[in-house]
Amino acid sequence: MDVLKQYLSLCWFKGKLTEFPASLGLLKYSLAFYLIIGLIVQANMTNIFEAFIDIIIEAALTFAFAFGFVASIKKRHLFIQITTAFFVCADLIYALAFPTIFWFSMSDSIIPVAIGPILGVWYLAIVTFLLKQMLVTDIYVAFMYSLLYLTVTYFGTFMTMMFLGLV
Repeated sequence: MDVLKQYLSLCWFKGKLTEFPASLGLLKYSLAFYLIIGLIVQANMTNIFEAFIDIIIEAALTFAFAFGFVASIKKRHLFIQITTAFFVCADLIYALAFPTIFWFSMSDSIIPVAIGPILGVWYLAIVTFLLKQMLVTDIYVAFMYSLLYLTVTYFGTFMTMMFLGLV
């Protein structure tokens, strides 16, 4: 539980990821939660089969980006930490988005429409924070890498789904 608290602190821009323990157990649990809640959220917007394929592709692309990133900066030993951090923080965002999506689908209120972009910007800021710690460089380079991460994972998923003829 203490390790989870450490990783969740990253969502509030606290802690030093490179000093966190590599927890394969937490990675497995956070991945499982990501797949389940992601499937529920995605299934609310599309059919269950597309949602399942979509969330699997997102997770695979997250692993691929994390591995490529740590390999490119010669810090492969931090693969589990960065991947766990990506999933734990995405889990928090998904958990907050979950009731918002249902609220949006059941009401005409503008509030859930505003919450979505706020969560998106928060996740972008979290990823920037994580990558800045890994790069030990300025925030602008980390921000560009975080945009690349979001493009690879989400646009890459969309393009893969198009290639498979599912979109």
